Amino acid sequence: MVMVGGGGPPPGLKPHLRVRLKPGWSWDAGRRRFVSPEGEEVAAGEGLPKGSKIVPVAPELAEAAPESLSPDEEQLALHLQVILPEGTDPAGLLPRVRRWRCVEKAEAPPEISLPGGPPVP
Repeated sequence: MVMVGGGGPPPGLKPHLRVRLKPGWSWDAGRRRFVSPEGEEVAAGEGLPKGSKIVPVAPELAEAAPESLSPDEEQLALHLQVILPEGTDPAGLLPRVRRWRCVEKAEAPPEISLPGGPPVP
């Protein structure tokens, strides 16, 4: 996340988390569920504040049949963003999201300041 001026994200950029699903898992956006390799559906959003959204980084790949994807495309299809309501601290939600069965990795975006800008907390 780029820090501008007095700190904080640029206007219009909502806080978010970057998430990678475990291999074989997928996100069904239409049903708002995670799907295990065995086809079990798991409700999404446990522990997230109201107004949060889960979106695939590459929607076309996330919606494609897994057998039609190359190995690199399969990996990219595992990546999601959890968009949070303004004012939410993404780092505070990391422990909850990391406990989801389907999540291999979850992280807050990096905080970056411009040269000569205010220090990043």
